[in-house]
Amino acid sequence: MDAGLVAFFVIIALLLAFYALLAPTNTTIKTSFGETIIENRGGLFEKIVRPAVRNFLPQSPLALTEYAHKNDGVKALLARTGNPWRVSPEEYVAVRVLSILAGVVILTIMSVFGLMPIPVYYALPLGIGLGYFAPKALLDTAWAKRRRELRSTLPEALDLLRICLNAGYNFSNALKQTSDMLPPGTTRSELARMSSEIAAGRSLNESLNAFSYRCPTDGVEAFVRAISQANTTGSDISATLAYQSEETRAEYERIIETRAQRLQTTLFFPIILFLLPVLMILLFGPSLTGIESSL
Repeated sequence: MDAGLVAFFVIIALLLAFYALLAPTNTTIKTSFGETIIENRGGLFEKIVRPAVRNFLPQSPLALTEYAHKNDGVKALLARTGNPWRVSPEEYVAVRVLSILAGVVILTIMSVFGLMPIPVYYALPLGIGLGYFAPKALLDTAWAKRRRELRSTLPEALDLLRICLNAGYNFSNALKQTSDMLPPGTTRSELARMSSEIAAGRSLNESLNAFSYRCPTDGVEAFVRAISQANTTGSDISATLAYQSEETRAEYERIIETRAQRLQTTLFFPIILFLLPVLMILLFGPSLTGIESSL
């Protein structure tokens, strides 16, 4: 087998191994007697990575933990992804360090034993790069999924919230009722969290700002600004929600239309690459066969 093909399959297997170790753990949501039960399925992260992180942190340099504690970018990343690994900023930085070490060790061993046809001195930078970017890439994937859920379900949530307010509920109870009626997902969990924060004594503006920090999408930020302004000026929140629902739904439709337009361009190259040779064979194949038979 060609060495390049072997290297391709080895890299794919390595990426799948990183995903199996560092992917966010799956959860299932069941409803029994009106209660929502969240079951953690565990996974390799809980069995291998988390114990390794907890053993590594006490021996890690103090500068590393201080960097993680003061790094606002790490905190924002964990917040907007929902922190699927349930790690602190210090633990997340430790995960990246251990991922770098694992990448270097694995690629070096594979290079030494001939499992990957690259020199050993190439395995070091490749392992560092792969190990450094793998955890963030997985979290970015989780944030992309949350962003898609928010864009698709937020208009429905705003409509339900407006209906609850018109029915006579205050804003906190309306949030709770809305979150109970929504399907399981990011929007439901975030609205339920905001309702719990308000019920626990946090001000509405603080809860809204925290919601915007955890979910920095255009629709959420516009919703937060509108509700904060309506709460400050004393205007009708129900009318504000109706307008925000229409704007959020229109924004989601524009995103879908943009993706549909890009899809036409994306499909152009595979069609040219695979369909054009077949079409040429169908058009010119019989004539070439006739010319060959006449010769």
